[in-house]
Amino acid sequence: MNKVDLSKVEKQLKRIPQEIVFRLMRWVRTIEEFGLNESRKVKGYHDEPLKGVMARAKIR
Repeated sequence: MNKVDLSKVEKQLKRIPQEIVFRLMRWVRTIEEFGLNESRKVKGYHDEPLKGVMARAKIR
């Protein structure tokens, strides 16, 4: 069984819109129940690598 650790972002989750928190928690449940490889098959959960200028920029 997989476990997603959100301890580092708990404070930030209180400040962002509830719709985003809801979607994140749904993603967490999917990861914990089915695993990362299976959840990537769900439309919207499988991100493609960035291309272009932003892909090369260092974001901190």
